[in-house]
Amino acid sequence: MREAAEEYLARIGKPGEKVYCELSSAVEAIDDVAKAVDAGLVVVTSHGKGFAARIALGSVTERVLHTVKRPVLIVPVTGS
Repeated sequence: MREAAEEYLARIGKPGEKVYCELSSAVEAIDDVAKAVDAGLVVVTSHGKGFAARIALGSVTERVLHTVKRPVLIVPVTGS
């Protein structure tokens, strides 16, 4: 799985971008990489599904906000 993920990232990465492959939950991966690169800011998107959807589905954005010990910028997704 890791090899396939790394090959995919190598194909889609743009010149000059650094890509990271973490095989864990999204929140753990974001937190681990933020620590590894000593990120000054973590930027995530949110679909803004609201309170009821968060309770039913959980929210990676919500968990990142409360897990990552760094500033987090949440950018709402607009359009369809």
